[in-house]
Amino acid sequence: MPVLGISGVAHDATVALAYESSGQGVTYAIEEERLSRIKNALVFPSSALTHVLETHELRLHDLQKIAFYADSRLDFGWMGKLVKYKNGHKSGDMLQLMASKHAAEFYIQQSFLFQLREYARVRNEQLPEVVCLPHHLTHAAAAYATSSFERAAILVADGLGGEACTTSYAAGPTGCERLGSIDLPHSLGLLYAAVTQHLGFKHTSDEWKVMGLAPYGESDRKLDRFFQELVLLRPDGSYAINSRYTQWHKNPFTFGSLFAESVAEHLGPARKPDEEITDRHRAVARALQHRVEEAMYHVLRHLHARTKIDSLCLVGGVALNCVVNGRILAETPFRQVYVPYAPGDAGAAVGAALIAAKKWPTSDFDPTPYLGPAYSNEQILNECRRAKLSPREMSDPYGETSRLIAKGDIVGWFQGRMEFGPRSLGHRSILADPRRAEMKDRINSAVKYREAFRPFAPAVLSERASDWFEDLVPSPYMSFALKVRKPNIPAVTHVDNTARLQTVDAKTSPTFHALISAFEKETSVPVVLNTSFNVKGEPIVCSPADAIRCFYSTGLDHLVMGPYLLSKETSKVAA
Repeated sequence: MPVLGISGVAHDATVALAYESSGQGVTYAIEEERLSRIKNALVFPSSALTHVLETHELRLHDLQKIAFYADSRLDFGWMGKLVKYKNGHKSGDMLQLMASKHAAEFYIQQSFLFQLREYARVRNEQLPEVVCLPHHLTHAAAAYATSSFERAAILVADGLGGEACTTSYAAGPTGCERLGSIDLPHSLGLLYAAVTQHLGFKHTSDEWKVMGLAPYGESDRKLDRFFQELVLLRPDGSYAINSRYTQWHKNPFTFGSLFAESVAEHLGPARKPDEEITDRHRAVARALQHRVEEAMYHVLRHLHARTKIDSLCLVGGVALNCVVNGRILAETPFRQVYVPYAPGDAGAAVGAALIAAKKWPTSDFDPTPYLGPAYSNEQILNECRRAKLSPREMSDPYGETSRLIAKGDIVGWFQGRMEFGPRSLGHRSILADPRRAEMKDRINSAVKYREAFRPFAPAVLSERASDWFEDLVPSPYMSFALKVRKPNIPAVTHVDNTARLQTVDAKTSPTFHALISAFEKETSVPVVLNTSFNVKGEPIVCSPADAIRCFYSTGLDHLVMGPYLLSKETSKVAA
């Protein structure tokens, strides 16, 4: 029978579908933002829920179970934690922290349950059993189930999940053991969010901007000392955040500043969103990134020493830091690292569905990220007709598209089932020639409308990746930043000579692999520039209508949907 995993009410609202009796894992998943077109909307995922049910001709009472990705256990056991957390705090502050944290989690859970019941009432349908699951456990399930590792150490690191901010597990065929956690207020995710906010970006959304800014920063000893004081590394393999400088220890769900005012003495005044980015801001980003790397490797070395397992699953919002991920094999004893396609809270819906479908702990499911909707050629043509456009059907889509890219044109690429997760992986992508150094600035200014320092990803044929990148780690989901071997792909090479690559396999992504192969035949370079098919502030496109709208509102030269080509200079108005 079918089950649903749901995340939402907070950010990353998502619905995932799995079948209890099936040998597959999750078969369908979609984020609310892709349908509502409101990025990171803090909502109940009603559009995504309706879409999944209607696409699969299901009603609520057809479901075996609905699993929510968070669980607020409203007992008073947390009172005893005051002693544990008292270091560096007044007990009154800790009482406020734990009370506000539980109140907020209780609100999220109860809001979800209320809105789900209301959704069922409007549809006049009966709800199945609804369960609420520990947040970090749903993350762990999503990572291990798609990893293919028989045994794995699992590290979940995010802002917070329940009381935990970093949780470790050991998983294998016989079960999963929770090894321990680093709890509030000691959160690397909230620290990164706080610096993101201090630098004038949107926290819990724009952290990757800070990661992209960090390589431009110069080393600053005073900043390094401050972050060493802010993030303390303990001999037992844990870390502690010095809450003298934070505000989230008073209320982790605050809409105000996450840092205390005293931070300005060390980092400088907070940057306003429209202010120029200075060398000081770049240096702050560099110092933060460096200390987070040190803390993560510290935790991971001790996790390996405890588990003696060489395979690591890394998940949670902090696992989106591809710079940290790219050096794990060099900095720790782990020999294999896996980061799932959706390590953030959207992926927790996948984990919730897997747990509800009794597919945890197992690790033999197809890890494909292409879990969203696909559109037929007829649907694509109908949408073009509605827009009064006349696309041209190509006899050789891969060859013709590769030639357009090779001559310097920028192409919107819309194929097959939509990717699930934060990265465009060759089904809803913007593609360009990585050999042209000017392409980075051109796409950032004329297509994406975003900051000039933001880098782009190289998508490389997996069988050729070791020729182009050092210390190769399989990176099908753009999870690792690695050193670039060759100098002739400047548009995707960051200022520190690294790139956040996507390795493209013919089995898992045959269409995208065929296009890159055609580009290699044309240019002798098995790499294309790949970035998400959207503009700044909007979600990745989902439907042909979204793709057409984005195409005509940006500096894209061409749009390829299925075998059909739209070009701005040649597209005709339909009669």
